[in-house]
Amino acid sequence: MEANLLQMKYIELRSKVTEMCLKEKLEFTFMEFKFPVIATVKYDNEDKDQVVMSDNLRPEPRTGSLTFIFGDDLEIKTDENFRISDEFFNRLKNNIKKLHYAYLQAYLKNSMGMIWNEDESND
Repeated sequence: MEANLLQMKYIELRSKVTEMCLKEKLEFTFMEFKFPVIATVKYDNEDKDQVVMSDNLRPEPRTGSLTFIFGDDLEIKTDENFRISDEFFNRLKNNIKKLHYAYLQAYLKNSMGMIWNEDESND
């Protein structure tokens, strides 16, 4: 598989996870430029600063997050009062694992390409 196909797969999976989260009013971040790679899902409290007629009508902002830490092993951490259904959690976890794998493939392909190109130029 060429690097651009791997990158397209990565972008496709990242968009899929982002869309899944948006439908559930969640925010998704994927921090892949350091080790360990960390994917975080948290509540989207975008409307928390909206003006309302009465403070009694203002809902409490939801807090908490779900963090996938891809170090030597996968570690999953929840903070505060984060709640999602088991079905959504499983779909989310599987797609985030696929996203991480696609990222690793693209990263490795890119790194190997640089090494091979350097070796070829030394001949």
